[in-house]
Amino acid sequence: MESDGKGHLLIAALCFLTIVETGLNEMELRSLLILEYNLLPMGIRRNYRNLPFDYCPDDFGTTSCVQTPPLRWYFVLHRLSHLLMRIDTDSNHFVLPSACRRVVTKKFLKHPHNMDHFKKHLKTFTTTFSSKDWNRSRQIGAFLN
Repeated sequence: MESDGKGHLLIAALCFLTIVETGLNEMELRSLLILEYNLLPMGIRRNYRNLPFDYCPDDFGTTSCVQTPPLRWYFVLHRLSHLLMRIDTDSNHFVLPSACRRVVTKKFLKHPHNMDHFKKHLKTFTTTFSSKDWNRSRQIGAFLN
């Protein structure tokens, strides 16, 4: 799965859903995946350096919008649909089953540096996007300790 062209988005989505055990909704995940070049920590990038990750080539997908472009999000959703449990169909709230979280932890988050990298992104997300209406009621901060 990570050998796909957009495998970096799949790895990052799985890692974010592993860290936040209560899950994330679609808007939160799409906002977390926006900065594609900085999604993966150096350790994961080093392990998968020979894979042809297809980063978004224009500024539209990196800095000028708030969410991952729809086609890139559809790819992530389509490739991970067999793993994700949808809690709420209105907000598309997704949770990873505990067995998947254990596998992701063993494969991608076993080094503390990798875990810290994704927690740093979550912390930036909660501070930067806390003023958004759709994020006011979410409490992700408990998972950042």
